[in-house]
Amino acid sequence: MVECGGLFPHRKGEKNMKTEKITDWISVEKELPKEDGEVRITLEVKLSGEIRTCFDFAYFSKDLYEVDDHEFQDKKGISGFYKHSWNGEVYVVNPTSWQPLPEKYKERIK
Repeated sequence: MVECGGLFPHRKGEKNMKTEKITDWISVEKELPKEDGEVRITLEVKLSGEIRTCFDFAYFSKDLYEVDDHEFQDKKGISGFYKHSWNGEVYVVNPTSWQPLPEKYKERIK
């Protein structure tokens, strides 16, 4: 099951306004997130007979067995990405790359 409800435009080399640092997508083959939590992901999906890149959000866990009362019984000790569907199901996704979420907006005090 692939849901692409969180589509957003891909901006390679997007600037982080706070640090002016250039951020790029990180291949899941090269590096996984160091901490559990939500990240932005890219997925390769087949739509209308063509392979397309879908941009979405997912969660990463160092141990999928620990997710939602042991939802993934066969994944003990295995890290991976997962999503929650609209009907409450939890499922594993296999992204090609990921990015950490940007820092939340904080209003400047004058």
